[in-house]
Amino acid sequence: MARVIPCPEGAVVQMHDRPCLTDDDAERVTQVLCQAGRGQTRLVVDCAGVRFLTGRFLSALLVTMKRLGARPGDIVLCQLDPPLLEVFRVTRLDQVFPICATRELALTAPWPQSRPIIVQEELTAVQCQ
Repeated sequence: MARVIPCPEGAVVQMHDRPCLTDDDAERVTQVLCQAGRGQTRLVVDCAGVRFLTGRFLSALLVTMKRLGARPGDIVLCQLDPPLLEVFRVTRLDQVFPICATRELALTAPWPQSRPIIVQEELTAVQCQ
């Protein structure tokens, strides 16, 4: 299971090699992440040991973010191997969770700049027939 390491800058959760293989695993990981992140300004998910991940792990991260009411930058991933990093890029979750090379960088990384939302002022009316 995951190991929680408290730090002055936040909490670090070290993941094991195959997190969330089953639904029960995913719920346990979500619980660990939520407990570790409560009351912390930053939750770092250290993926140095992760060799295989499933959609359940991605879901556990998103559920944790929602349950904690986390803002972008509150949950940071670190030490992802290139194939796993590619999964986050393809799913565009690298835009939701900042990803750092090391745990130290993840704990001290600046919060991401908010991106302006562009609202189209003139909407074209679509007529139904």
